Amino acid sequence: MSSSNRINYLTFFVNGKMIIEHDAQPEWTLLWYLRTSWPTPTLNSNLEDFNSDGWYTLFLMTITKCRLTGSKLGCGEGGCGACTVLISHYDSKSEKIVHRAINGCLASICCVDGCHITTVEGINSIQSDSLHPIQERIAELYGSQCGFCTPGIVMSLYGTLNNIENPTMQDIEDSFDGNLCRCTGYRPILDAAKTFACDKKPKVNQPSDCSNSRDENINTIISTTEDKLLQYVDIKCPALEFPPSLLHHKTQSIHIKGITLFTISNEHCFVDESKSAEWYRPVTLVELVSLKNQYPTAKIVSGNTMVQIDRKFKNKNYPILIGVSHIQELNTMEKLENGMIIGAGITIAKLKEYLKLWLKTLSTHQISTCHALLNQLNSFGSEQIRNVATIGGNIIHGSSISSLNPILQACNAKLKLIKHSTNEQCEIALRNFFLRNNNVDMERDEILLSVYIPFTEKYEYLQSYKQSRRRKFDSPIVSCGFQVKLEQIQFQIDGFVPEFKWKIQSVCLSFGGIASSIVIMNKTQDYLKDKPWCKQTMKDALKYLLDELTLNESTPGGQAEYRRTLVASFFFKFYLYVKEQLQKTYPDTVVDEISSNELSAIKTYVRDLSRGEQEFQSKPISNQIVGSSSVHNSAYLHATGEAKYTCDIPTPSDGLYSALVLSTQPYAKIVSIDKTKAEELPGFKAFISHLDVPGCRMTGDVVNDEEVFPSSIVYCVGTVIGLVVADNETDAQYASKLIDIKYECLKPLIITIDQAIEQQSYLGPELSLQFGNLEQGFQESEHLLTGEFYIGGQEHFYLETNCCLAIPHEHGELELHVSTQNATGVQEKVAAALGIPSNKIVVHVKRIGGGFGGKDSIRHIRLCIAISIAALKLKRPVRLTLDRNVDMLISGQNHPFKSLYKVGFTSSGLLKALDIVLYSNGGWSQDYSAPIMERALLHCDNVYNFKNLKCYGRVCKTNIQSMTAFRGFGIPQANLICEIVVEHVSSYLKVEPVELRQINLYQENDSTHFHQILINWHVPKMWNELIKSSEYYQRLGEVKRFNRENQYRKRGIAMNPTKLGLGFTRKHMYQAAALIHIYRDGTVLLTHGGTEMGQGLHVKTIQVASEILQIDINLIRISETATDKIPNASSTAGSVSSDLYGNATKFACQQINERLKPLREEFPEYNWFELISRAYYRRINLSAEGFYTTPHVEDVDFANNFASYPYFTTGCAC
Repeated sequence: MSSSNRINYLTFFVNGKMIIEHDAQPEWTLLWYLRTSWPTPTLNSNLEDFNSDGWYTLFLMTITKCRLTGSKLGCGEGGCGACTVLISHYDSKSEKIVHRAINGCLASICCVDGCHITTVEGINSIQSDSLHPIQERIAELYGSQCGFCTPGIVMSLYGTLNNIENPTMQDIEDSFDGNLCRCTGYRPILDAAKTFACDKKPKVNQPSDCSNSRDENINTIISTTEDKLLQYVDIKCPALEFPPSLLHHKTQSIHIKGITLFTISNEHCFVDESKSAEWYRPVTLVELVSLKNQYPTAKIVSGNTMVQIDRKFKNKNYPILIGVSHIQELNTMEKLENGMIIGAGITIAKLKEYLKLWLKTLSTHQISTCHALLNQLNSFGSEQIRNVATIGGNIIHGSSISSLNPILQACNAKLKLIKHSTNEQCEIALRNFFLRNNNVDMERDEILLSVYIPFTEKYEYLQSYKQSRRRKFDSPIVSCGFQVKLEQIQFQIDGFVPEFKWKIQSVCLSFGGIASSIVIMNKTQDYLKDKPWCKQTMKDALKYLLDELTLNESTPGGQAEYRRTLVASFFFKFYLYVKEQLQKTYPDTVVDEISSNELSAIKTYVRDLSRGEQEFQSKPISNQIVGSSSVHNSAYLHATGEAKYTCDIPTPSDGLYSALVLSTQPYAKIVSIDKTKAEELPGFKAFISHLDVPGCRMTGDVVNDEEVFPSSIVYCVGTVIGLVVADNETDAQYASKLIDIKYECLKPLIITIDQAIEQQSYLGPELSLQFGNLEQGFQESEHLLTGEFYIGGQEHFYLETNCCLAIPHEHGELELHVSTQNATGVQEKVAAALGIPSNKIVVHVKRIGGGFGGKDSIRHIRLCIAISIAALKLKRPVRLTLDRNVDMLISGQNHPFKSLYKVGFTSSGLLKALDIVLYSNGGWSQDYSAPIMERALLHCDNVYNFKNLKCYGRVCKTNIQSMTAFRGFGIPQANLICEIVVEHVSSYLKVEPVELRQINLYQENDSTHFHQILINWHVPKMWNELIKSSEYYQRLGEVKRFNRENQYRKRGIAMNPTKLGLGFTRKHMYQAAALIHIYRDGTVLLTHGGTEMGQGLHVKTIQVASEILQIDINLIRISETATDKIPNASSTAGSVSSDLYGNATKFACQQINERLKPLREEFPEYNWFELISRAYYRRINLSAEGFYTTPHVEDVDFANNFASYPYFTTGCAC
């Protein structure tokens, strides 16, 4: 097709609105397009016009796209589902509208021509009369907390209900495999989603509103998943109408030519259109072949899932892209008598659908192919990925960790290719297709047309296996596909007794994840040929198999020994699987039958549908609001996508964008920084470094031990060396990569705890506590054990990455919008770095999309410092939003710990003494490592009375990113280490762990090892109740019986108690303030110093105000957290914010009540609105500040073995 016949624009709909897009760029993702308005470089209308210097004039024109910010950017690689949208198109072949939930962060805007895009805003809004049932139920059944993931969850469910007319609970649960939620634990989300299931039913023998009166003075309510499912009537969910004009949309060839700016000198730039990215969408195979002939190196694209990943993380550039989604020959599927032909453009979801249909029509011996393929397809990617990823793309990508390619090789699939240079077609066996280093045996002038997959024949068996870190949506550690064809042989023994044997006629053993490509074990296959299918053959083959493996410790991905074990395990499973099939189908021909004990190895794990049950105290009085169930005050905003986060705030018209420049060496001297190439970019504005810090150049948390920007030394990979500022985000990120930094590596390089101990490299002071007489305790002990235990780190993975917006104002004032847990910390640290007073800086926090400690310390605050310096220097707003990979690199993690312990105990199991040493990997600076170690040492006893205990802790200084605050703040590590000690003792004494734990529990009025007396201590009572309610011993007996009867599959049961000291290790942190404003119309504005991050802090404080003021909860509103409303607020952390700000709110409301008391007595008949109106005319102050300090707490004092907590939260679980 000639270029003149191709159109250069896209036609599509978004939420029912038609868009004809003439300015699309091939690099734009659909998510970027939906969310963004930003300055876009365009040429003036007349390219012959020159400016005074004789160069083309460039204009920056703000192109407002959709500004639909409900869809979120969580990971940028299709892994979290926060960006999920629904894309619909009309399939003229089936005459049906096809709906697909997809990842907006991966899809190219160029793929949506002729489609209707539905975002969360499109299905309904809180401004409408009623919400969509999905939005309503997700909100009302507590399916959102921080809410950042909620729009994607809503759209995944919306896609399922549009695709499946009567979905089952299993259908609904399966559809969420591509959506992550960091807050809820998924149960309330699934409860809400399954209200739409066709097979929901009440729990057997369980009334829907049952109450329990074990204590006649306390009524409890039990709420179950089944109860929730029946709260709503069955309705057909409304869907946004598919635009009628798209039913007649003409599919045309498209050519989209992007514009890329290139600089040719330090002073001038021009548009080099010859280097622009281009997108072609042919509509016929002839046109595709012609284009590939014209552009041999062009990248063929269908789902765009790997292209976008390559661009983002491998810095690959694809100048020419050819979209093949509309080529009919690539999108056909045909079932033949002995196999099936799958077009290269068939999506994984469509392939799954057809395989399930064909299973019903195939003969018994043919279905093995479909089952083996479905076994892998069910866990291939996510629902969103499967909806766009194609079988051809998976094959051509040639990944060495593909879960699909090994089974396709085992099937002996054949590929049909077409040479675009000669138009000839050829066929190649997939078993010969994969080369080393992820390469494939395919010439540049070849295009994959289709895949032929034969069905299994009689006596042929096929199976696939995969082991990954989670059951769904994860790359395999090892994947494999196995095929064997057997031949039945009958012979006589001593001329009388006939015996049957199965001889191996052919075999294929294909593995992924054990080399740089998919590997077929040819030597093992050669050995197996013509051998009998029996145990001895299997054992001998395992030796060949393991000898043929070339895995070593340098293998990419590591875990070499584990992978070797998986290879052997999978082959053994396959042997058992085939024997089982033979035993079922030909029982008289099997000599060495497998026992039921062995069969447990091949039983497939099927997870039951999730369900939950909550038991809580009912309201003892009718007007109690605090403690009652209440929908999150932002829940409906979350569910409609209208809740605004920092990343959703529009950048001011004169705003700039920034990107970090990070160190690439772990410990090195900065020799030089060359920013010349970056400065040549037309959008470049500045590079901010240590030379630009106007105030204090040192910063930190507990101590100021970090430079704002390093002046000479970097101590880890990911150190923020500087900040690039540019006109737009793309230019900023590109320019940051052009900053050329030369290093001189330094020694010693310390990475691990053991290396730090060897080098005596530590941060902060030595910490220790001692209780009782340790030596005496060991002397009284009948047994002594020592041990060592290591705990790895952990990523926060809040769904919303760190982001901030700095807006300068008059007189050097600065307005900051930040996703932070620590607004005051941001204010103070930024003020210090800028050298200005704190009263010139206002920090605003509307809400944050999860924190978990990762948005508290200097790891997070230094980003605010960086853009604040840039904003004041350039006198323009500056925005910074981190990509997920950058956020994970710089934000720190949970501390890795190493423990050494010595424990003494009696033969009866009484713990007499514990000497424990804790080391944590703190990274290169202190951050919060010292108080985290303090908290760990204060909890190393968990709930056990060791009688005599000594604990010692050191924070190791290493050349990794500094570790930081994390949910639990050192306590989970300490508790786990303590439980390891208890398990060690239990194993040594050969007693049940539950009994050992029970006899060593603290009792009421016992003292902890830091001299805090335990009052209202309920752990022993909870423990005893849980043993009964869980039927622990009965279930333990069942577990033991199962383990005796199953050789390769085991079960377990455990009970664990825990305690958590609420709060901080410093007394000054226990303070809070709240501000109440009552307006003349009776409405109330409440402000407090805490941050709402999904924990429900806002709704809890509103409940307090509602109950104290005795007014409807809907009259009270919280707008935001801001430092000009509440100063000097402690960080929202330590699990005490509800206590702190709830009490501060209570005191503020009580002041209002005291002022209104005379009026209430004078006008008892007044309602609230009349009362407030009268108060105004009586000149009564209707504003109040409440201030609260937690009583009975002191600073931790390790010198005197003393610490105190307001109280402990405790629990037991089975």
